[in-house]
Amino acid sequence: MTKELHDTLRKEFDDVRIRHHQSRTESLRKRFGPLFEAMSQSSTLAANSIHDPDPFVRLAALSILKSIHGKDLLEPIAEDLLFMVFKDVDFEVRTMAIYCVRTIYSRTKDQSTLRKLALLVRDTTQDICVRRAGLEGLYEVDGHPVESWPGFFSDDFDISKDVDWHYVDRFIS
Repeated sequence: MTKELHDTLRKEFDDVRIRHHQSRTESLRKRFGPLFEAMSQSSTLAANSIHDPDPFVRLAALSILKSIHGKDLLEPIAEDLLFMVFKDVDFEVRTMAIYCVRTIYSRTKDQSTLRKLALLVRDTTQDICVRRAGLEGLYEVDGHPVESWPGFFSDDFDISKDVDWHYVDRFIS
C-alpha cells in the first residue's frame, strides 16, 4: 500500500469515526435532554448518578459515561457496574451496564468477568436482551474480533438454539 493510499484511507476512517461520534452524541442529547447536558459536562455527576433511584437517570449516566467520558472513568466503578449487571431492576440499565463492562474488559480475557458473563448468559430468568449483551460481552472480553462472533445480530438468532454452550460453559467450570 502506498503512503498516499494509506493516508487517504486513514482520513476516510477518521471522518467516519467523527461522524459516528457526532451521531451518537446527538442521539444521546435527544434521548436524555438536560441530563445529557449536565452529565456530559460533569463526569462526577454522571458517575454519582449511577445510584439514582430513577432508572432513566441511571441509564443516562451509564450511556454518557460510556460514550462521552470513556473507559478511564468507567474503570473506577467497575464493581458497581458488575453489581448492576445482575441486580438492577431495569433491564435497559442492566444491558447498558454490560456494555460498560465490555468497554472496560475488552480483549483482556479477564477470567472473573468472563465467568460472570457466562453465568448471566446461562440465567434464563434474565431478559433476552441482557443475555444477548452478555453473550456479546463474552466474545469481546475473550478477544474475538466482531466478524467472528456468531450471528446474534440477525433477527432470527435464537439464544436457546444458536449459542455454542460448550464455549459459554468453559468459563463457568
